[in-house]
Amino acid sequence: MQEIMWQKDLSDGKPFRVIIPLVFYHGKDEWDIPQSFLGKFAVSNEIKKFLLDFSYVLFDTQDWNFKEEKNGGLRDNVFLLTAVTLMKSAFNEDFESIREIFKFWHESGFIRERENMLFFLAYLSETKDIDPEKLKIILEESKINGGDIMPTLAERLREEGRNEGKEKWMNEGKNEGKLEAARRLLREDFTIEQIVKFTGLSEEQLKKAFSEK
Repeated sequence: MQEIMWQKDLSDGKPFRVIIPLVFYHGKDEWDIPQSFLGKFAVSNEIKKFLLDFSYVLFDTQDWNFKEEKNGGLRDNVFLLTAVTLMKSAFNEDFESIREIFKFWHESGFIRERENMLFFLAYLSETKDIDPEKLKIILEESKINGGDIMPTLAERLREEGRNEGKEKWMNEGKNEGKLEAARRLLREDFTIEQIVKFTGLSEEQLKKAFSEK
């Protein structure tokens, strides 16, 4: 992407714009990739001086705590603060941060933004596989009426499940139709390459389907 931007600057006769690489990481494992591009090369220092080098800013949610004073400015953006905190807790058993976020929702008036609350609660339910009753208890501990919002959340999750099932069924049906067309083409002595082009199926899908017949 940055090469495209610089190419445009060059074409327009403008100085190259400043681009600072940023990596946002919220994975389960510890980030262990060097933050210097040169760190990826196993060469001597004499060779390194001829190589392109740059560093990037790493935002690792494992090292981030929204309660720290330096992050106070983020408290004005409740949606962003909530998103980063929940991503941070997605891969561990950190329920205390969730309690703190719920309390902050109540204090900041975020509870009036019902759709945003449902969005985050659905994310919690799916990423942490948390029992709805436990989620309700944590909400009510934070002075949020869980009995009012949980039925809506449950219906939302059921609807998403139905839609995912319907989409999967439709895709399977489409693929089955393509496979039948592929079998007819094969009988007409079309090559695998031609069948891939006509049906949009991969060679792997075709080979698997043909080997089962």
